[in-house]
Amino acid sequence: MNCNYVCKESVLMNSYLSYFSKHCNHMIFFLYLSINAFDYNCHVDLIKLLQQEGKLHRLRKARQKMSELFPLTEEIWLDWLKDEIRLTEDESDREKVYELFERAVKDYVCPEIWLEYVQYSIGGMGAQGGIERVRSIFERALTAVGLHMTKGASIWEAYREFEIVILSTVQGRENGCQKNLDYDCKIAKFGRNKIN
Repeated sequence: MNCNYVCKESVLMNSYLSYFSKHCNHMIFFLYLSINAFDYNCHVDLIKLLQQEGKLHRLRKARQKMSELFPLTEEIWLDWLKDEIRLTEDESDREKVYELFERAVKDYVCPEIWLEYVQYSIGGMGAQGGIERVRSIFERALTAVGLHMTKGASIWEAYREFEIVILSTVQGRENGCQKNLDYDCKIAKFGRNKIN
């Protein structure tokens, strides 16, 4: 009977551990990190686990905590930025993402992060001062990574394409205005011809 009791207790303990490991795995990491906050690999493992579980609020906190202690890798920054971009709903959220990009480019000099930043800023160029903001970010990106041996050209290419679009938009407006003036002149001439 004693052995039977121990076996039942062991089975019960294993079921608790199994449940705990399936449902509370991140709690183990949080507990461990509260004891040893400078365990880099534990931070990385926690972030990966929370990404798999889709717990965005906890994931944001874990990334924030890690970023306070360590510089983040390109992969961690890009994942974080993309998650935050997906959650962006209004202008105040966009500003928070801009702030996160600023932290990322100061933390890690990387052409991919800069390229993601300029692409994100292009999405906000319709806002007040948006075009100037995009140009400013492009200029900073070119200064930071424009001469990168293998990836700097992508920043230059993106900037060139951006300016071509802006130029064609301005030229289209000017041509549109000219066409409108020509049309107005024709209508005026037609009107005068009808009267005469």
